[in-house]
Amino acid sequence: MLVGDRCAARAARRRHDRGLGDAQECRRGRPACRPVDNTFRYYEQEGLVRPARNASGYREYSAFDLRRLVFLTRMRLSGMTMTDLKRYILLVEQGPSTIPERRRIMLDQQDRITRQIRELGLALETTEYDIRVYDGHPEG
Repeated sequence: MLVGDRCAARAARRRHDRGLGDAQECRRGRPACRPVDNTFRYYEQEGLVRPARNASGYREYSAFDLRRLVFLTRMRLSGMTMTDLKRYILLVEQGPSTIPERRRIMLDQQDRITRQIRELGLALETTEYDIRVYDGHPEG
C-alpha cells in the first residue's frame, strides 16, 4: 500500500508499535506526525530509504519502505551509529554475498544492546532501592 508523507509517518509508527501491522492513513497536517516526518526525510537525505514520488511530488512509502523505516528507527533507538547503519544498508543493497559482514554488524549491535539492558537493569535496581527507602521514610 502506498501512502503520503504524513500518513506514512503515522502508519510507520503504528506498524512499529504493533510489530509491523497494516499501515494506516492519517490526516494531512497532523502535528503528531511532524517529528517522525523529519526523521523520515533525514533517512531519505542520508540515502537509507528512497520512497517513490507521485505526480504531485509527494513521497509514497511502500510496505518495503515502511519496514525499512521501522528497522532504521529501532536500530537508532538501540544505539547503532549512523555510520554503522549506512554501512549495513549499503551491504544489504549489495546482496547476499555481504551476509557475513552484515551478521558481524548485527552481532556487534546485539552486544551493545545486551550491555545497555544490563546497565538499565542496574539503574532500575538503584531506582527501586531508593523507592523502598522512601517508602520507609515518614515524609515519603
